[in-house]
Amino acid sequence: MSEITFTVSELNEFLKISFDESKILRDIYIRGEISNFTNHFKTGHYYFTLKDSDSSLKAVMFRMYTRNIDFIPQNGMKIIAHGKIDVFVRDGTYSLKVDNIIPEGVGSVFLSYEQLKDKLDKEGLFSQEHKRALPPFPQKIGVLTSATGAVIRDICNVASRRYPLCEIINYPVSVQGDKAVTEIIAGIKHFEDSDVDIIIIARGGGSLEDLMPFNDEKLARKIYACAKPVISAVGHETDFTICDFVSDLRAPTPSAAAELAVPSLSELMFRLDNYRVQIKNSITDLIDRKNREISQLSQKSVLSKPFAVIDEIEKNINVYSELLKNNINNIFEYKKKVLDGYDINNKMTQIINIKKLKLAELTHKTEALSPLSVISRGYSVVYKNDIIVNDVIQLGADDEIRIRMSNGNVIAEVKEVEQI
Repeated sequence: MSEITFTVSELNEFLKISFDESKILRDIYIRGEISNFTNHFKTGHYYFTLKDSDSSLKAVMFRMYTRNIDFIPQNGMKIIAHGKIDVFVRDGTYSLKVDNIIPEGVGSVFLSYEQLKDKLDKEGLFSQEHKRALPPFPQKIGVLTSATGAVIRDICNVASRRYPLCEIINYPVSVQGDKAVTEIIAGIKHFEDSDVDIIIIARGGGSLEDLMPFNDEKLARKIYACAKPVISAVGHETDFTICDFVSDLRAPTPSAAAELAVPSLSELMFRLDNYRVQIKNSITDLIDRKNREISQLSQKSVLSKPFAVIDEIEKNINVYSELLKNNINNIFEYKKKVLDGYDINNKMTQIINIKKLKLAELTHKTEALSPLSVISRGYSVVYKNDIIVNDVIQLGADDEIRIRMSNGNVIAEVKEVEQI
């Protein structure tokens, strides 16, 4: 007895994880006959059963994938369904989640085409980031197609009509059969080493089997690695090959490839005429604008009365020159005074000394004449009511008087007045 015991849920979860991790079950093609088909109109999903003589498998195709097929499956239709196996944990059942349906009538050729397409797409060979831009004015275009037939004639006719400056160089190759892939790869190598600007791979329409050389993996990888831009023009507008997906540009027909590869000379001439008119109008507008500016400038006094303007400028120059001259003289005078400052100071000192002597002399004379000097020699001055008494008749008995002496005052009362 096993030491590990699962619950039913655990077992179903384990099976789901195992199915999800399986590379085969995540990307699987299953052949069978459709039965119990239901087109759920509300959701857009397809529900059906795939069966063969011995077994059956439930399948579902969700609306996001049903939009990609151009037919509605029917009961009894034999198909090849692509998708992944998914486990429904609750019921312990599994089913096929379908993302593409291929009618089995197309057979193994279409199946191998779809498988290679998915493989190269996942590797990034169809990535838009890798696509090279076509040169706008090619000088030489290399064409890989049959040397005879309508394809090369159509390309030459369209290219020469649209842009006769471009040279078309044909490298004859088989466009179907066992030799086609080898010859086309050799043609790409040849043009890579030449001076052509663009490579066109072209052929007319045909069955899926006829177009299979253009679904070859080696050719696809050579186109992807090509150093020059490649246009694929294989089959009719509704035909798609691996070559179309991996090329830098896909054209629906060979004639369309020529139109995409070269510009239209008549359109270029028309554009040049438009540019010529635009340039002429721009120059005319510029000349008119400059003429208006000249007219406005001509009305200015500097142009209409140039001598008057010159006279005014000369007057201003003279005024400013005189002011400048005075300012310079003032500066020189100021500097001179500063330099002569020492002599001036000496003269002032002499004058001050003379004035001091005169002041001392006058002071001495003033002191000699001053009453105070007289008083200091023993004289005095009598005041009555602060008025100097210079006559005895000014006094009377009992008058109060003030006697000023050299070192003070004496207050006295008159007893008697005697006149001499």
